[in-house]
Amino acid sequence: MKGGYKNFHTKGFTLLELMIVIAIISILAMVLIPYFTNARNQAKLTSCKSAMRNISTMVENYSVDNNDKYPNTDFQVTTSSPLKDYYTSIIRCPVSKDEYYYYYLSNSNSYQIYCPTSILTLKHKTQRGIIQKLYFDPKEGTKEEY
Repeated sequence: MKGGYKNFHTKGFTLLELMIVIAIISILAMVLIPYFTNARNQAKLTSCKSAMRNISTMVENYSVDNNDKYPNTDFQVTTSSPLKDYYTSIIRCPVSKDEYYYYYLSNSNSYQIYCPTSILTLKHKTQRGIIQKLYFDPKEGTKEEY
């Protein structure tokens, strides 16, 4: 031991190596975060479309039980709706807040089921844009209006 200094041979990373690793991780995060956001938005939209088809099935079951007549009043799908005997829990859109429900609008020979986001500022987002109105028509299927 010369001059009172110990000769340490420690293994480790230099500051430059750590900065390069952090830069690579942050670039990967910037690329992947939008992908996961789009995937989550698409999952919410798929869930909403499925819920509207389920409500349509309930309406069709109601029709079978009531001499092929659809409910003739407009209503929200809540515990007081004409469909209350056809579901065990309230179906909610994953985008809307808890106090908003799917709603049913009827005309003379058909009906539509609307997502509550059609009347809210909260909307479904897709890669094509923001959906202003989302509804299910038994003759045309799910319709999106941008």
